[in-house]
Amino acid sequence: VFSTHACMFFLIVVATPPPGAPIPVTSCKHSLEIAKRSFCPGFRASRNTMSWEDAVSELIIQQQACCGNKQNNDSIRLLNIGANKGYNVNTFMQRFQRGWKVSNQQWHMELAKRLGQNSSNQQWAKLCGVCRDCKRKVAMAAGERKHNDARIATSSVYVVAVELLNTNTRLLRGVFDHFALPGVVLHAGGSDAVGFTAQPQSTDVLGSEVASLDATRDETSYYGTTKGKALPQVATVTTVTVDQLVGMLALEPLDWVIVDTEGHDSAVLHGAESTLRRRGIRILEFEYHSIGLWKRVLLKDTIAFLAQLGYECFWQGNHGTLAPFMPNCSNEFKNIHGNAWSNLVCSAESQTIAVLRAHVEH
Repeated sequence: VFSTHACMFFLIVVATPPPGAPIPVTSCKHSLEIAKRSFCPGFRASRNTMSWEDAVSELIIQQQACCGNKQNNDSIRLLNIGANKGYNVNTFMQRFQRGWKVSNQQWHMELAKRLGQNSSNQQWAKLCGVCRDCKRKVAMAAGERKHNDARIATSSVYVVAVELLNTNTRLLRGVFDHFALPGVVLHAGGSDAVGFTAQPQSTDVLGSEVASLDATRDETSYYGTTKGKALPQVATVTTVTVDQLVGMLALEPLDWVIVDTEGHDSAVLHGAESTLRRRGIRILEFEYHSIGLWKRVLLKDTIAFLAQLGYECFWQGNHGTLAPFMPNCSNEFKNIHGNAWSNLVCSAESQTIAVLRAHVEH
C-alpha cells in the first residue's frame, strides 16, 4: 500500500569545458587517490568551502526559481533506494525545504526515542551511522538561506524512501510522521526487476547498514539469478525498480537519486534504464565496493552502461571534491582499496555536469 504526504530545481556560471570535451584534470593515480577517500563523502573540509553538493543544490534552486518544473507541480524530488536511517533524506530536506530546521542531531534523537530504553549501547551507537551522519551539517540549508526564501516559497519537496529492513522501515515511518515530512517510506528492496526476495531475518537488525538482497531472490533478473532454495527463518520482501516507482508515483523528473544497497547498486541502475534513457534523473549517486553483485559485475561496465545513456560519472571525495571516472584506469575495487568502499555521482544535464567538473580536485 502506497501512501503520500506532501514535497523542490538557478544559474551558476563556471569556467569549464562543455559536456563531452576532455577534462584537463589529472592522472589515473590522482583519480584513484580520490576514490580511496570516497567512503564517507559529504563532509566539507571547512565551512568556508562549497562542496559539489552545495553548488548543485544552488543550481537546482536557481533553475526552479527561474523556470519552475510544470511537469512535476514545481516540486523538487528525491528517491533514496536504501534509505536506512534517513540521514540523506533529512539532508535533502535541509537543502531544499523552506523553513525546514530539523538538524541531523534532532533526527538522531527522534530515532533514539523510538529505539526504546531497553536497547543495547551498540544499537544506540548504530543510530548515528557508520559515517557519523548524525553529526553532519549542511552549509546551504534552506532554513538558514534567507536570501533564497522568496525563491523557494512556492516550491515543494517530495521524498520517496525505499528501505529493505523492516526494523528500519518502521523507524523511518515514525520519524516521517513525527516531523510531517512530505513523502513516503516503502518497505522493499531496490532491484532490476519487480518481484520478491527471501530476506534472512537474521539480517533485519535495527540500524544495520550492511543488509542487502539475498542471492537466492526469486525473480528473473538481468544478472541471470535463478530461484534458489529457501533459507531458514526468512521473510518475503517485495523488490521494486526505479522505473516502476517513477511510473507508479509520477516522480519524473527526479532531481536526486541516491542508491545504497550494499552491493546491489548496479542492479538498481539497470532497473532505472528507461528513466535514465529519458534523462529523467539529474543527480545519481551510488556506492561501489567488493560485496554483493560487485563481486561479478565490473564497475567499468556499469559506467559504460550509464555513458551510453548520456551520463558522466565522478568519484566523490570525502570533503566535497570530485575526480573524473577515467575508463582507462584500473578502476576495479581490488585496485583501489581492500576493505572500504567508494561512492560515485553521475549526471547527464549540461549545467549540472559543468558544476561537477568545476569541483574536480586538481
